[in-house]
Amino acid sequence: MEQILDSLVAVISMICRFDVKKDPRGARRKSLLILLILFVGLQVAVFWSLLNK
Repeated sequence: MEQILDSLVAVISMICRFDVKKDPRGARRKSLLILLILFVGLQVAVFWSLLNK
């Protein structure tokens, strides 16, 4: 699980061009925040689609 999360953080950091070498903790924090927002958005979309059946 930790390896999957690390690889997702690395991909998001690369896509968003976060500077991992200068600020590794800040880049990880920003990437995890983006993952959290995407996860919550997905949950809201699923819940909304279940309500509108």
